[in-house]
Amino acid sequence: AQATGDSFYTIQDFSKGMKSHISEYMTPDGSATDLQNVRVNEKYGYLTKRNARLKVSACHAAPVNSLYRYYVSDDTKHTIATSSTYLDAIDDSGACTSLYETATDGLKWSFVTYQDILIGMNGTNNAKKWDGKTQTDGADGARTAGDLVADLGAPFAELNTGTDLDASSWYQYLIAYYNGSYYTYSLARSNPILTDDTIYNITLTDIPLGPTGTTHRYIYRTLGNASRAAVLADTTFYKVATIADNSTTTINDAMPDATADDGATPTWATVTGGYDVTPPKARFAAINKERLFIANDPSGVISGKSTVYYSPVLKPNYFYYHTDYDLIRADDGDEITFMKNLLGILTIGKTRSISKFYTNGDSDDWTISDPFSFIGCVAPYSAVNGISGIIYLGRYGIYNFNGQSSELISDVVTDRVRDILETSQENAVGVYHDNSYYLAYTSASSGASANDKVLVFDLTRDAYVEDSMKVNSFSAFDSGDDAGTLFSGSSDVDGTIYAHSDSYSKLAYRYLSQIVDGTIYRTLASGEEDSPLITLGDNTHWEDLGPGAWEDSGDWTWTMRYQAGTWTSPVVQINAAELDKLFWNESLGASGNVTFAVRTGATEAACLAADWSSEVSSPSGSDISTVTAGNFVQIRASLSTTSWTESPALFVSDSYMIRMTYKKSGTDKEPAFLSLWGTGKTTMGVENPKR
Repeated sequence: AQATGDSFYTIQDFSKGMKSHISEYMTPDGSATDLQNVRVNEKYGYLTKRNARLKVSACHAAPVNSLYRYYVSDDTKHTIATSSTYLDAIDDSGACTSLYETATDGLKWSFVTYQDILIGMNGTNNAKKWDGKTQTDGADGARTAGDLVADLGAPFAELNTGTDLDASSWYQYLIAYYNGSYYTYSLARSNPILTDDTIYNITLTDIPLGPTGTTHRYIYRTLGNASRAAVLADTTFYKVATIADNSTTTINDAMPDATADDGATPTWATVTGGYDVTPPKARFAAINKERLFIANDPSGVISGKSTVYYSPVLKPNYFYYHTDYDLIRADDGDEITFMKNLLGILTIGKTRSISKFYTNGDSDDWTISDPFSFIGCVAPYSAVNGISGIIYLGRYGIYNFNGQSSELISDVVTDRVRDILETSQENAVGVYHDNSYYLAYTSASSGASANDKVLVFDLTRDAYVEDSMKVNSFSAFDSGDDAGTLFSGSSDVDGTIYAHSDSYSKLAYRYLSQIVDGTIYRTLASGEEDSPLITLGDNTHWEDLGPGAWEDSGDWTWTMRYQAGTWTSPVVQINAAELDKLFWNESLGASGNVTFAVRTGATEAACLAADWSSEVSSPSGSDISTVTAGNFVQIRASLSTTSWTESPALFVSDSYMIRMTYKKSGTDKEPAFLSLWGTGKTTMGVENPKR
């Protein structure tokens, strides 16, 4: 008789991912027919449960239709989200600021950043712009809460000290241009602004520039209205300023309503006899050759959904759409579904084709190619720039357009792609992150009414997995000092924004105004606003010296009265779950030293009462992760020297003097989910098994 016993079959390779469109008897080794909420190549060949997403914020009880990270050249950044009728900015603590509250409900937005200005559009409302300002306190520089954005093509309006206009009244502004021959005008409106009862003059900023040849710009204003609704409905405008150049971008308006009502020329009726240069209402935007291109105008000003409009070079607020547009295969019955830069060339996707728009040289020389691909994009917000082309959802699969042709990359998961609810393709949304393409969609077989599945394709490993996630929007936070984390907005009515992994936030000090807000003890804060210094010294004595004294003489004996001192930051709310590292820029000389300490607390008072941490001394990244995290933090710098003629200094480099990194989210996670690995039929390694 043959002895029998236990036998073992080892599965040790999961690298091939999900191949669901295959006979269950033919599943290759290393593959599976069903992979739900797992990752197969965190380490090559491994199988792990995907990370639980971390809740970051929730502004409104509605799906998050759009998500965008707005980076500014001064190192500030904002998370932009749209939901319901709202356009919001979210800071790194998760706090929401309403920028615009009366958008058409439920639309997805497209965003670009140009000249440090956020530009957004949804195809129905006027395109909007925002410069990052959130002040609404009724003082100089303030705007009205909920109305922080202006129409693209208009200036921003904010309060300015003075009492010439009407108190507690609503105003809006328009602009017109003159080139010596004819007028052009824009119906784009400034943000509505409500004057204060004590401050009721207005400053205009980011006043649009006209094209080359513009000699005059004219600013028009309503008279004071009693309500926001009234000013939005007001169509009577009076000239309040003439700008006799094409370079000024800021002016102060102190013209009383009684004077504005005098009908100064040219009147609004006169300039509107010229040409309309209002930016069209389009769905998609791209920057190419220093022009703003916008595409797919559902209102059909020229030829609607097959039209691409463009601004003059460096003038994104001005659209002379009577001539400055091109038609992309206008008679094919399709519409533009994406507009992307690929290899420096503007690439236009339509429902059944992809063409190129060559924009070198003068606009009269531009040409539109015949289609490079007849496999178009049916899901506008699925199209993203990837590692080797534009990845998008076509009628019969996920494709990559490499600049010459479209290649199917989803054959192994064809059944999943065919499960995308056709009536919800408009809501399918994609993102390229960490060498993977994510596509969120509504599953037809699940019976869901909103996106409930996410296909994840690792392009490096050629491996798919699928997640059960309610995702309506994506954004990769991968510029500035962001850690390259993927964020998503919920398709559920909870309005939640999630981080897909632990992400680090930053507290940075780089401006003189930030430094002087702290507490100086036997130290000196000096320098310019964007290049401050902290040294040993005495601020009172420094005022007697005058600016530039020590720089000119190099002699510290005039300012140093002590050989040790501190600078202590204000208490700052950061809502940290875990502290990470502390960085600073220092110059020690031959005899100086700088160390730092931090303390935290659940409240501001608790932080001020807490003991300081141990001193840390590595400016390139001192580990402070052992310090208990809290909602509030305070930082202390200690400077010392053994010389009376030489002081250590803290200075700005790489956009910071002092920088602390921390995790602000880490405990509030998404609900529990099931992870699944399922393979096809296998012989368990037995040759010629008995059936």
